[in-house]
Amino acid sequence: MNFKIISIMIFIQLFRSYYFSEPSEYMTYDNITMIQMETSKQLFM
Repeated sequence: MNFKIISIMIFIQLFRSYYFSEPSEYMTYDNITMIQMETSKQLFM
């Protein structure tokens, strides 16, 4: 399995759900930034 592709897909899913629905309490900008940082770490490992 290619974990980079999986990470990118999850990342895209999160951004789509963030932009195309009302932001909920747990999906705030700070959480998006944290998820982005974690995803970047995984991609560049």
